[in-house]
Amino acid sequence: INQKKNEDLANSRHSLSALYNEPINTKWSIAISVNENYSSNISKKSTYNNVPGNNEFIDTLSSNSDYTVNNTSAGLILKYKRKKIDFSVQNFISRVVMSQTEVIRNYSYSKPYINSVPGLSFGYARNKQSRLNINYNLRMDQPQVQQIQPLVDNTNPLLLQLGNPNLKQELNHNINIQLNDGKVLKSRWLWINLYSEYTQNALTQSSYIDTFGKTIYQTINVDGNYSIGAYSGYYKALGKSPFSLNINYQPSINRQK
Repeated sequence: INQKKNEDLANSRHSLSALYNEPINTKWSIAISVNENYSSNISKKSTYNNVPGNNEFIDTLSSNSDYTVNNTSAGLILKYKRKKIDFSVQNFISRVVMSQTEVIRNYSYSKPYINSVPGLSFGYARNKQSRLNINYNLRMDQPQVQQIQPLVDNTNPLLLQLGNPNLKQELNHNINIQLNDGKVLKSRWLWINLYSEYTQNALTQSSYIDTFGKTIYQTINVDGNYSIGAYSGYYKALGKSPFSLNINYQPSINRQK
């Protein structure tokens, strides 16, 4: 393909957050949080014939696109703390709007996502060297505009990307359990970190080869991806000798579609 391509990129990002915390009594407190994140990505790709005497601009293979993501969230956080125990529970309502404007084709696209985003944490400290933490959180990943509505690109004519306007947000549920227990005077330490992640609507790539030998690929949503694992260890000094015992164990199980 005898063509000349120019590409110009410009990115910007800003965020704003506000938090108000109000004690209810000596044990309980409540907080209100508001957050906004905005990003803009401008991409200008120009394609020209690269033939002597013919440097004509090819609009069908060019693009001038402005892609923005606006994420606004607001939520409540309830906290409890007393002696050895502390925990918090929270829930946020998040609204994410993805927008794309394509100047050359006079095309615009906008898609909102609204979700409830919960979170939970629990902590128990038996003493200064022993503590148990349990955390749960939900992380959301939006599909990229190139996955929803790809821009024309013939750099490789044997590779074609299809858009999928029905893509959903990827939802990642994370649970983490940490246990640390130490005996300073006995030079003994035990630590265990258990983690798990389950993904709903995972964004993955599906592909096939057509009868003309072209590879056609498209981003789709799938369920069933997960990972489970642990980081654990034990250390013990063996009396007054220069020897010590150090054991580490890190199992994991992963499934990806």
